[in-house]
Formats: sequence, structure tokens, C-alpha cells
Amino acid sequence: MQFLKFWGEAIWASLSFGWVVFGIVSTAMPALFALVVRYWPSAANVSWIKWSAEHQSELHVGFAVIFIAIYLIYAPYRLYSREHTARIAAEQAKPVQAPTPIKLDVADEESRKEIIDLKKQLEASQETIRNLRQSPRSLTAQQRSKLVASLKPSGSFNIGIRVAETLEAQNYADQFIDVFKEVGWKQVNTRFLIHTRLPIGLWVYVPDGKNPTDGASQLLSALEAAGIPAKGMEVPALEAGTFELMVGYQEEPKPTPPSPTPDTVASPP
Repeated sequence: MQFLKFWGEAIWASLSFGWVVFGIVSTAMPALFALVVRYWPSAANVSWIKWSAEHQSELHVGFAVIFIAIYLIYAPYRLYSREHTARIAAEQAKPVQAPTPIKLDVADEESRKEIIDLKKQLEASQETIRNLRQSPRSLTAQQRSKLVASLKPSGSFNIGIRVAETLEAQNYADQFIDVFKEVGWKQVNTRFLIHTRLPIGLWVYVPDGKNPTDGASQLLSALEAAGIPAKGMEVPALEAGTFELMVGYQEEPKPTPPSPTPDTVASPP
């Protein structure tokens, strides 16, 4: 609906409504005052009733103008609601068209086959990655029992624990720490060392490789008895009479050349 036509209909509807109000008021008001004077003569002397009786024409026009103004506000809303309802009904009455089927040409069919092949290759690659992924290292119940059985009779020792900076290595080291607590070994602080090579696997550090401490020898023997690969290494920077267990990084799943000995140097004083 155009703008001028819309407001033309709204104004015409308001004037029509006001004319109806004018007709009702001009017809009913004289009869109403006549009834008041006849049945309640004393009310005719009330100031506002007396004024109203004398100015009925002004009241007729005033009522009509008031109702026209009110209806002029309501008429656009009424017309808009009617138009909106008619538009929704027209939309709902439209037949629903079935979607046009998409025809694939030869090129589209070949692309679809390529996508399927790529998807299969991706799934195969993901399966290969899952197969290559290592499980984290962990002490089995049997290995733990053998370690406890081998270390407990040897007496109590102080041992330092070093751990590679991975969550897997930390969790593995925590299991050894639990074993040492059970057998009565005490964990002590370690001196800061700088590794020039990444430590791979388990290592037992001693300050003198020719004269290892008793605890280091006991630990290496216990690890061997439990079937846990470990190596000893001389680290002169350690204090005399001490030894440490280094829980290094986990070995790669594929066969690789043996990792070089993790050289260490003492931190500068």
C-alpha cells in the first residue's frame, strides 16, 4: 500500500468514526438534558450541567474532534495490522515448490570420487598415527614388586631424582619415588646441571664411575632384575658419595640409533 493511500484511508476512517460520534452525541445529548430537567429539576441549577445545556453545539463538535484525534492514532495501526495479516495469508497460500534436483556432470562425478579417495587416505593416515603413538611408561605390578624386594634389604640411602620436562616423564618418576619411599630411601635435592644432550631413558648418575656408591650399584642391579633398561653414567659435578636417578625422555617408537650419552656440565659457581 502506498504511503499517501495508506494515510488517506486512515484519515477517512477517522473522520467517518468522528461523524458517527457526532451524530450519536448530537442526538442523545438534548434528550439526556430534557430527562434531567423533567425528573431532577434541582440538577438543572448545577453550574456545569447548566453550562452544558447552554453550549450543546460546542460539546457536540468537541466530542467529535476528540474522538477523531484518538481514532486517527488507532486507524494506522488497524490498517497496518490488516495489511500484515493479508500478506501472511497470501504467503501461506502460495504452493510450496519442490527443490530442483542438481544434476552432476562427469566432472562433478570425478570430483566426488576424488573426495572419497582423499577421505579414505585421511582415515588411513589417522589410523597409522594411532598405531605409532606410544603408551606412557609405567611400572607394572611385577616390576614394582621386584624393585621393592631388591632394594629393601640393601638399607636406606639418600637419592636425588632428576626428571625430563614432560608430563609423561614426571608421572613415571613419581612411581619410582613411591618405591623409594616404601623401601625407606630418602629423596634429596639435586644440584643444578646443564645437559648438553637430551637424556633418553633411565640413567643412574654417580660422581665417580670407577668407585660408584653402594646405593647406585644396588639401584642398577634392582632395575636390571625388574627388566627395566637403565645405564650408569659418571657426572663429576655431583658431590662425592651421592648418586641420582635421571628419568629422561621416552624413546621414539621407531627403531633409532642408540641415543648418545647425555653429557652434563656443572653450572657456573
